[in-house]
Amino acid sequence: MNRTKLINFIKIFLLVDVFVIFYSIIFENNLFLLNTQVAFISSMLITSASYLSYKKTIQKQLMNINPQDNQENNNLDDIDEENDPYSLYSQDTQNNSKEEFSPEIISKILKEEKKQIKQNTLKNMKLTSTSFMSVYKVAGYAFLIFGFFSLNNNHIFLSIAFMIGISIVPFGILLSNFVFVSRENIE
Repeated sequence: MNRTKLINFIKIFLLVDVFVIFYSIIFENNLFLLNTQVAFISSMLITSASYLSYKKTIQKQLMNINPQDNQENNNLDDIDEENDPYSLYSQDTQNNSKEEFSPEIISKILKEEKKQIKQNTLKNMKLTSTSFMSVYKVAGYAFLIFGFFSLNNNHIFLSIAFMIGISIVPFGILLSNFVFVSRENIE
């Protein structure tokens, strides 16, 4: 996502939040405003942390791609290579030999496939573990829990206001996607 789109998302979030603030001031009370803002800030922290951690994970995965691996099989994409590493279902005319596989060869191929799947799973888990255990994400959830318990323990928690505050970010994303998609269709 480029910087201008991110700024547009933030503008829409803040615009929706300003609308909620005006509604709270005019039609509700200060407790309603406090509940919505605690929930909105928590939701923004969690969403921002998720975005940053997944962005970092994708950048790490892109840096770990080895272009030399793909030069051997230029006509195969990554999924084909993963599903058919021995070119058993290849459409090449030079590889259409009618070779019979013995049970020992099939067993050996299956063992190698299982080993490769296990290695890929561990590698993927290592690369993506930072995205779900990000310090920023944990801090956002901690702020959400702390805010909820602070409001609840002081007997000023309003569930409707809290839910409205949390829903500002999803509603803002929905609204911004609607605005961006309609703007792209016009152009």
